[in-house]
Amino acid sequence: MSMFAFVKGRAALLTPILFSFILTLTQPFERLYGAENDLLDQIIKLDEQRREQMKTCRFEFDIYHRVGAQNAYDMIGNSWERENGKLRYLTHEKRFPEGYQLGDPVEDMVSDVYVDGDRMYEFRAPEGKYPVTDALDPCNLKANKEEGFAFSITRRSKERDFATKYPLPVLPIPGFDKDVPLREIFNQNPPAKITEQTSESGDRIVHCELSGDIPDNVPNVFKSWDLTVDFNLSKGGAIIGYAGTWYLEDKTQNPSHMGCAVSKLQEYGNGVWLPQEFETSGYGQDKENASVFRTVFTSVSLNEKFPTPIDDFDFPKGAVVYEWDPNTDKMTFHLWGQSKPEKTWESQVDFLKELESYCFPDGAPYKRAKEVSPIRYALLILGVLLIAVGIYVRQRSRAAAQGKR
Repeated sequence: MSMFAFVKGRAALLTPILFSFILTLTQPFERLYGAENDLLDQIIKLDEQRREQMKTCRFEFDIYHRVGAQNAYDMIGNSWERENGKLRYLTHEKRFPEGYQLGDPVEDMVSDVYVDGDRMYEFRAPEGKYPVTDALDPCNLKANKEEGFAFSITRRSKERDFATKYPLPVLPIPGFDKDVPLREIFNQNPPAKITEQTSESGDRIVHCELSGDIPDNVPNVFKSWDLTVDFNLSKGGAIIGYAGTWYLEDKTQNPSHMGCAVSKLQEYGNGVWLPQEFETSGYGQDKENASVFRTVFTSVSLNEKFPTPIDDFDFPKGAVVYEWDPNTDKMTFHLWGQSKPEKTWESQVDFLKELESYCFPDGAPYKRAKEVSPIRYALLILGVLLIAVGIYVRQRSRAAAQGKR
């Protein structure tokens, strides 16, 4: 027998063995990939089922905020509700004075927000003066601003949706900083790794690892991010925790860290599991002074009638309301009347001119020449305040768009 025939015969015998060996090596990777896809599909379907059950919902909750070990702030009696695409939430906040240092006293504020269609309405007031029952005097604009009153309307941007607050845990991914469906998130940011394990209580826990770059159209000083998140498949696919980091262009310089831990889950029917209590945290280089928010839900209602209509929102009569359109960066001024603008000005100059005429009737403040200068000065200060409020409205909207709470 020739050497060629011998080798050919041996090769014929080895071919099925090699094929079987290669198949054995590749099957575990195929099974792992299939299992990962199956787990991801389950998480997405559970998320979609939960959303279907939460088109109409209302949450009442308390928030306990601490910074480091010695500074704590309680924000009690918040609410958030959604119905027919409309959104309404009332939150208690803290107003930090200029030059604030840890431990300084802060002011209690209320923020009442209503979103309908292409407009977001926001009404901020000192806690002790909300709701406002009497008409405001527009001539006291400066005093109202110093007390903390602010009234604004923001148009919907063509580039991104309103950056509204959301009471449940959301993944801290820039550009997805609110209640975005998981299918959309995973389509744009496929997990690099998915594993499953069993908890001590026997629940199926799915661990996902994701990372990505921050799009140019998302206003943010950070450039990239990574995130690990855990879902409980045995309890409706609910998020039970995450840990993420945002990076500057140089990843070694001042990264921003954030985390979430859900301590209690409760079922609300039809397979909908929601947290009863959870903590979110964030810190930069100083972990000891991390900012920690603990949210405790006191009431959750799904598909039930609200105690008051969701659109029962109005600015006080006499309020000066600033309307900003981010698409044109244009500011409009309204003097609020009975549930609608009583008058609207397209320019700050026209608004100030008419406000001067309204607040200082013909000749009254000008009878003595020495009174003219202080009044004109007061109007100059008023103009500066209008500019400051306009800047505040823009900065608040842009800061919220970065996912800041």
